Order: sequence, then structure tokens, then C-alpha cells
Amino acid sequence: PSSTIGVLDVSPLELARQWCLLDHTSFAQVRFRDFLRFASHPEDCPSLDTLSQGFNHATSWVAYQILRVDNPKKRGRVVVHMISLAEELFQLNNFHAFFGVIIGLTQLSVARLRATWKQIGKKELKTLRTLQQTVSPINNFATLRAIHDSTPPPFVPLPTLFLRDLVML
Repeated sequence: PSSTIGVLDVSPLELARQWCLLDHTSFAQVRFRDFLRFASHPEDCPSLDTLSQGFNHATSWVAYQILRVDNPKKRGRVVVHMISLAEELFQLNNFHAFFGVIIGLTQLSVARLRATWKQIGKKELKTLRTLQQTVSPINNFATLRAIHDSTPPPFVPLPTLFLRDLVML
């Protein structure tokens, strides 16, 4: 028996809680001036670069956890676990990690696993579609922006929304 702990050995809630602690620590390092400077000098914003790298790592980690399993049935359990993780992150108001998990779940390398997706129940697929609609880029991420605006602190926002607006200005 292997002594390593797999992603299925840790509850989605506990993963989400730990992820929130990490993301909150990283986001707390970002200063308002970093957002303002990013539009003209993105290379001078190491705190935002750290957040960006964390996001990219998160999306890759989600896809890797799914793709590393060779059995479609077990891989389906990992997908369901990731959907639950996304739900928990959303409930804990960590929109940064939530978005990363959703992007990881929708990467082409994961999306094309037909045998795996056949293992996912209707309820989980419906949940995933609902979560995907939350982060839809339609109308400039209108749904996610409305959630941002109505969520009281503490929460970890999705810095991409702010950066996108600043670059457009």
C-alpha cells in the first residue's frame, strides 16, 4: 500500500479552507498601487505576478489530478471531487481559486475525456454548468461582478476583473 495521500483522501471542504488561507495571504500582499501600476508596467508588480502564477498553478494542478488517474471510473470520482472543491471555494468566497478550479475542469485535455465524463452524474454535471455560468465572460463577467459587488468581506476576489478594467482604461 502506498503511503502517499491522494486528492481523494482530503475532503473538498478542507482543501478549500487551506486554499483560502494561501490565497488570502497572497492577496494581502497586493497593494492598491500595484493594480494601478500594472496597466503600464506589469513587470513592476511582483505581488500580482505571484497571484497570476498561483492561478496558473491551480488550473494545471486540477487538470493534473484528473489526468494522472488512468481508470475512467476513478477519474470520474476525481472530477466530482473537483466540482465539490469548486463549490466549497465559492461558498467560502474565494473567487480566485474558484475560477482556477473551473478553468482546470474545462481545459481541453480534461474536457475530451469522454469515458470519464460518462461517469459523472446528472446532478454533478448540472452543478458544474451552474458554476461555469457564474464565471461566464458574457457581458464582461456580469454575473461574477454582481457577486463581487454583493459579497461582504472577507473574500478573495478575482484580480483579473480589476486588471482587465484598468488595462481598458
